Amino acid sequence: IKIIGQKNLSQEEILKNLNIEIGQPILDLSLEDIRKSVEKNNWVKYAVVERKFPDTIDISIIEKVPVVLWQNNKELKLLDQDGLVINNIDVKPYINFPIIIGEGAPSHFSSLFKIIEKREDIFKLISSASWISERRWNIKFNNDIVLKLPEESVEDSWKVFVKLFDKNELLDTDIKVIDLR
Repeated sequence: IKIIGQKNLSQEEILKNLNIEIGQPILDLSLEDIRKSVEKNNWVKYAVVERKFPDTIDISIIEKVPVVLWQNNKELKLLDQDGLVINNIDVKPYINFPIIIGEGAPSHFSSLFKIIEKREDIFKLISSASWISERRWNIKFNNDIVLKLPEESVEDSWKVFVKLFDKNELLDTDIKVIDLR
């Protein structure tokens, strides 16, 4: 069995849940069952399993990429770029990640992330993003400046902010709130 693509998982963690015995005929193995077993792991986004004759099973893994923490009921959970919770993970190594806050925030996070990830330099300055009234985002930066985004045309508003950021170094001023609603 050859496994590629894992970063947060060890080979042992992947192999322990597979019901494969050494010497078992390769044609007796269900590739679908192996894939499902691998994808049960918290880190695995999806897996591809292939037979390579005469005696090899290739497992290619795409792992979830953690990008933010979600604060919910005084508990922190790790989320990937799609807003999916990576369950049963110790969040301590990720404590410096930005935090998203609010009921329903994970289900709306991926659309925000697709917009703001394009500017990694700005993304690194974000301390939190709050999902307000289940309709729009407030983004708080490390220096406590709050960017209020509108319900509609979020990407257009983000582009306006980026232009202002690039021209004026907005985050190095005494401004407390930037309201683009």
